[in-house]
Amino acid sequence: MTNWIQRLKALLDAILGLVNTAEATGPYSYLDDGLEQDVYEDTAVTRRRIWLEFSNRNMTQIGTFKIYRKVDGANYDLYVTQAVTIGAGDDRAWDAEFTTNQAWKLTYEEGADEGAARDIPFNVITQVIE
Repeated sequence: MTNWIQRLKALLDAILGLVNTAEATGPYSYLDDGLEQDVYEDTAVTRRRIWLEFSNRNMTQIGTFKIYRKVDGANYDLYVTQAVTIGAGDDRAWDAEFTTNQAWKLTYEEGADEGAARDIPFNVITQVIE
């Protein structure tokens, strides 16, 4: 009987994992204004696992991606930065994985004038674990 219960629990956990996930995809159109812009913002406050992928494949100038997280429910703190370059052979895509129960956001700021609006591809997978 215990084996049957364990299999049922595993099946229910697998179903909940599928039900409690969401996906958001871009692109985000980065407006050519020289300022830091929010590419994606998640304001949920349930505990969740985040898988984030983002790319500067369409950018022609250097820049910086930043991930901010709210640590006190009100103010964003800088969590991580990713400087981006555009030379031949340079990395053009990155990912991040983290767990949070606070709002967070991904931003981008051009380091030199892009000269036009450009799309920033991104993909966010969220799994609620609360």
